[in-house]
Amino acid sequence: MSEKKTTGAVIGCGSISKMHLGCMKEAGYRIGVLCDVDAGRAEQMKRDFGDERTRVVTSFEEAIRDADVDVVSVLTPPVFHAGQTVAALNAGKFVYCEKPVVRTLKEFDAIFAAEKSSGKGAYFTPGRMRGGDTPTVRQYVNDGEFGDIYRVESKHWRMRGRSGVDTGPHWFADSQKALGGILADMGLYFMDRAFHLTGWPKITSVSAVTFRPFPYDLPSDVPYDVEEHALIMARTEGKLTFTFELANMAYFDDWTTNTLMMLGNKGGMHLRSGRTEEFRFLTEKGAPGRYIEHRINWKEGRKTDTIIYEELAAAVRGTGQVKTATSSREALVLHEVMAMTYMSSHNRREIRPEDLDQNANIFIKA
Repeated sequence: MSEKKTTGAVIGCGSISKMHLGCMKEAGYRIGVLCDVDAGRAEQMKRDFGDERTRVVTSFEEAIRDADVDVVSVLTPPVFHAGQTVAALNAGKFVYCEKPVVRTLKEFDAIFAAEKSSGKGAYFTPGRMRGGDTPTVRQYVNDGEFGDIYRVESKHWRMRGRSGVDTGPHWFADSQKALGGILADMGLYFMDRAFHLTGWPKITSVSAVTFRPFPYDLPSDVPYDVEEHALIMARTEGKLTFTFELANMAYFDDWTTNTLMMLGNKGGMHLRSGRTEEFRFLTEKGAPGRYIEHRINWKEGRKTDTIIYEELAAAVRGTGQVKTATSSREALVLHEVMAMTYMSSHNRREIRPEDLDQNANIFIKA
């Protein structure tokens, strides 16, 4: 007798849902419920990814009540993420939710409580960058090739790609719905990767600036109050220091460029993706002044979200754990750093975790 397929429900059938649904299908899921306030969008996703049994609903509450559903994917605008994650957990479902997750840090308490009472887990998409080249870098870390890592620098640049302005729906530009700009939209990915590679060290302070310098052309009734650029320095309890620079628009020589630099006392690495893909690792290997350089060509095997959905299916069956997606505890750390970033930019000073108000809105206009 064949094993029952994991059944998924998707909440929010916007453009990102195509990627999630495709990965669900690759992971062997049956699409049980598609939910959107616009039934037409859900019907289109049913035609593309569902079957005759797939239900189309416009009520989130109805979707999570479906007894056949094992995993709920929350793909709505961020303002809804925390509440829908808690409700789905309380309905006995595993949850995979887009980022950012909360408006206030206090909201994580409800997520933790719902996980504990339901016995299910909530996982989040910043871990999406744990696929691709990241396992290769982590192998170098685990093998001790870096030695003691003291410096990590991560950059993400777009020549022109302001979400809500140049690309995507307008709600991305509205802090009341998006909960932040480039930091909340893309920055959480790069912070997650850097912290994941270095073992999630405790962040003791953040000094940062955020700003929105560029002109724009939007209808007068469309809010645009989120940052386009963020520059962050995060200190840890030890010698390790992180810097992150994120730009949704900047005048530079490539349409989109991501770079990661990691330096240790035994070796250092530079990773670049954009117009070209580059992985370079430099070490002396015990011969002072004689440098050995490793260059690696890698090719993506499977989408990271497919791996995550497979791990969720194993968690549903009780045969495995979710290791690739960001856990709720890790998501809290990311949102604490985000909150310190906005607060540092607003107050023009270094911020420590004890400075944070758990009940305050994370996003603060620069």
